[in-house]
Amino acid sequence: MAKQLAAIRDLIIGPPQIDPENNSFKQLRKNLASTLKDVVSKTKSEFGDPWGLVAMDQMSGQKSEAKVVLSSSSVMLLRERKGQ
Repeated sequence: MAKQLAAIRDLIIGPPQIDPENNSFKQLRKNLASTLKDVVSKTKSEFGDPWGLVAMDQMSGQKSEAKVVLSSSSVMLLRERKGQ
């Protein structure tokens, strides 16, 4: 995954702004998404622990659907985010 992130960094570090419709940029994002999918499919169960999930959510741009429920004897909290 680091190689994919470095390739994107190298592309966007040069010009002041990158056009999101740039074909090179689109291909790099597609490669990164594929690599993320591969990393997630090969991770061990500890990556499902909360901090691993938070890290993957942040890296993916927070585009997936998410639901969090915290409950105790005195309080309950529910937060939801719809996927994009």
